[in-house]
Amino acid sequence: MKTLVENINEATDEVLLLDDEDSASIPCRIGSCFVHFNSDSLNEHLEAKKASTETVLAEKTSELETITAEMERIKKVLYGKFGDQINLDAEE
Repeated sequence: MKTLVENINEATDEVLLLDDEDSASIPCRIGSCFVHFNSDSLNEHLEAKKASTETVLAEKTSELETITAEMERIKKVLYGKFGDQINLDAEE
């Protein structure tokens, strides 16, 4: 998700660098096909895509933090009950 937001930012920057002649018809991949936009329409599309992606990213980040906190709480309970007899840490 973070990469997608970065890619959208880069695409927006690239659109700004185009001259008037090139910005009349800019191909943009949507799914498995390309759709041609003018620069204004493409900027609107990219901003909408960026906003929705950032919303999903924020939701997933919040969900990850909640799950991580719950996992740490459960680890403490299990280590308190079983001590060193178990290993709950992921090996890296």
